[in-house]
Amino acid sequence: MKLINLCIEWVSFVVDDCTSTEYRTFRYTVTALEFASVMTSGVNILAVNEEAFLTLRVKVAGCMSLLISHFDIMGARSKAKAQQKVEVTSARRKKISHMSFKDDTELMEAFRNDAVKKLEDLERKRNDLEFEHHYVGRVLDDGSADDQFLMSLASAFSNITMRWQLGRFIGSGTFGDVYSALNLDNGEMMAVKEIRLQDAQSIRTIVKAIKDEMTVLEMLHHPNIVQYFGVEVHRDRVYLFMEICQGGSIADLLSHGRIEDEQVIQVYTFQMLQGLAYLHHAGIVHRDLKPENILLDHNGLIKFVDFGAAKVIARNGRTRAAQSGTRSKINSLTGTPMYMSPEVITGSNPGRQGAIDIWSLGCVVLEMATGRRPWSNLDNEYAIMFHIASGHMPQLPSPEQLSPEGQAFLLKCLDRDPTKRESAIELSNDPWLARVKNDHLEQLTPMGEE
Repeated sequence: MKLINLCIEWVSFVVDDCTSTEYRTFRYTVTALEFASVMTSGVNILAVNEEAFLTLRVKVAGCMSLLISHFDIMGARSKAKAQQKVEVTSARRKKISHMSFKDDTELMEAFRNDAVKKLEDLERKRNDLEFEHHYVGRVLDDGSADDQFLMSLASAFSNITMRWQLGRFIGSGTFGDVYSALNLDNGEMMAVKEIRLQDAQSIRTIVKAIKDEMTVLEMLHHPNIVQYFGVEVHRDRVYLFMEICQGGSIADLLSHGRIEDEQVIQVYTFQMLQGLAYLHHAGIVHRDLKPENILLDHNGLIKFVDFGAAKVIARNGRTRAAQSGTRSKINSLTGTPMYMSPEVITGSNPGRQGAIDIWSLGCVVLEMATGRRPWSNLDNEYAIMFHIASGHMPQLPSPEQLSPEGQAFLLKCLDRDPTKRESAIELSNDPWLARVKNDHLEQLTPMGEE
């Protein structure tokens, strides 16, 4: 009886909820009627009560009508369409014949105007299609204050011109979503961060944030930092083109569990330290180091990404923004709480340059070893920040998860005193990483040659 009720629901769905003119509805109808025929064959129909039988009869009749509407009986439908086409052509000819033209010149002029109108319609459709697929943008109005901000953004950085096609969604970053994309000029894949400018009030804030991130990206050229290609500015959005990392993020990797091979943790840690040493030497602090912002390329090489929170530090210890008149602390409350250092939360002495990144690195190493986020035992971000500010330490890995040398390395990263916390270069020489460093030097990578 349940199957009979199912067949009644099926034919009812086709009649009541499907669009009768769609071809897929025709296919649904055939299948539904075949199923109804099988389910009601023989004595099965006797099990149907009066109300259900009436519903079935009405809906089956509706399905049959729908089938007939799709049939081209004896070519009647084709003939009707052909006749309709002839009538349209005849109407056009009659319209032309009723128009009074003095000579052939006026007739040709009318024909030309009609052709131009059709071409303009076709061009408009082409432009709409190209804009929809991001082949072209909209012209900025240099008289608009908001557009002036965008024009200054385009002129200040590498505003590239290339043909490209947007691909699948990868993830979200600071101020925007990240997609894969195909460079149609050279056939190579790349990553595109799409930053939408939704309203006039937010344009200035977002454009400033974009400038800050791009200022950092244009300065960086290192194997462990994602490569930046350029920017494309439109009226309602901005695209940042970067190297794509097909290996996903460390966060994606840890979603399957902890990294059980300690040597893999050592390799990743050493590569992260190489990237941090380069950043800190260039006077840049990332300030939002976490597994989501650490990517892997197709060769398994670590790549730092998302410099939306990064600060460029001048020689006098202030940020570049401070030089232009706006005071901005290096350890201002920016980042993800569970990876924040104590001095960031309390606003105290930032200590050695890049110390806040070293603390975050320690939290990432801890997570790789344990498979759990730091402070995972606490309920919310406020509790996490309170515990960090109160002098507590995150739970360290067990001896089964990390060797004593690795735990000693972690304690150096998580030193609560930022003035004593070791730098990236010093930690690169830690005994725990000695074997990885030797292998690294033997391979003569760019950092090894230096």
